[in-house]
Amino acid sequence: MKKKIIALVLVLIVGLAVFASCGKKEEKTADMNFTVYNTAGVQIQYTIKCNKTGKFASGTVEDGGKQEAKLNCAVNDAGEPDLTVEAKTPDGSQTRTLNYKTDVITVTKTGSIDFTLPVN
Repeated sequence: MKKKIIALVLVLIVGLAVFASCGKKEEKTADMNFTVYNTAGVQIQYTIKCNKTGKFASGTVEDGGKQEAKLNCAVNDAGEPDLTVEAKTPDGSQTRTLNYKTDVITVTKTGSIDFTLPVN
C-alpha cells in the first residue's frame, strides 16, 4: 500500500512539473522612436514593421526632410527588435531587415537604406 501511495505522489509531482513547463512566456515589448531621414533626392514612402507582432509605422517624407515615427515592438532579452524597414521611391523600393536596436533610418540617393545619421 505504501508503494502505491508513493508512486501516486511521484506521478502527481511529475504531472504538475510537465504542466508548469507548458506555460506561455510573456513576450517583452518596448516603445521605439525612430527618425527617418530622406536624402534620396525624391519623395519616399517608408514602412517600419515589427516582424513578431505585425505592428507597423509608415509615412511619407519629402526630399531633404525627416519624420519621427513611434512603434511598440517585441524585443529579445537584449532589447533588440526584429524589424523590417522598407523605403519606396517612385521608381522602385529597397528593403532591409534589422536585428538590432536603432533610432535613425536614412534613405540615400542610391535608394539604399542606412542606419546612421546623414552626413552633409
